[in-house]
Formats: sequence, structure tokens, C-alpha cells
Amino acid sequence: MSGSDRHEIRSSVPILRLFKARAKPNCESALAEKLATSSVQVVHDEPGFLGLVCAGPANNADRDFVFASMWRDVDAIKARFGRDWRDSFLPPGYAELIEECSVEHYHLTEHSFPR
Repeated sequence: MSGSDRHEIRSSVPILRLFKARAKPNCESALAEKLATSSVQVVHDEPGFLGLVCAGPANNADRDFVFASMWRDVDAIKARFGRDWRDSFLPPGYAELIEECSVEHYHLTEHSFPR
């Protein structure tokens, strides 16, 4: 299996796009606000978008946030984020609030959606 094949995501299965970010010190509130507004606007009403979860630290000592968006398939993600779909997408105003960030993709199982 070639390197590019090993990292290719199966098509036609629902995908969770998980963005993780660590806020710079004293930027936690501003990042939480951006995630709840700007990040939602980035994905809301996009073809193939299924839903999202936005979460912040569970205690006052942490500065880690997640923004998880669910998509019909990898093609919907590629259509929204383009060639750089595997990279973190930072709308204006994010870079100065974030110490580090990453994005990962996961296949959703049939247990992810209530029946």
C-alpha cells in the first residue's frame, strides 16, 4: 500500500472532522466565542453537513477546545475546504488566539446516529 493510499479516506461513509485547538493564555473566552459563531458559520448550510459539537475545557486549568463537524462523506468535506481539507481551517481572527491546533478525520459508525 502506498503512502497516499494509506491516508486516503473511504468515500461514501459519514465523516467526523475534529478540530482541536489550545487557546493562548487569557484567550479562552475569545476562542470559545469564535468557535460558537465563526466556526458554525463556516460549516452551517453547507451541502453534506450533518451536525456539530463544540466543546471547551472541563476545568479552569485547561485551555483545549474541540469543534467536531459531521459530514455525509469525504467529498462534502473536500467541497467545503478545498485542496487543503486535511489542514486546520482558521477563519480571520483565530491565529492570534490559538497556541496550537490540528484537524483529524474519523469514520462515523452506525451507532453515531440515533434510530
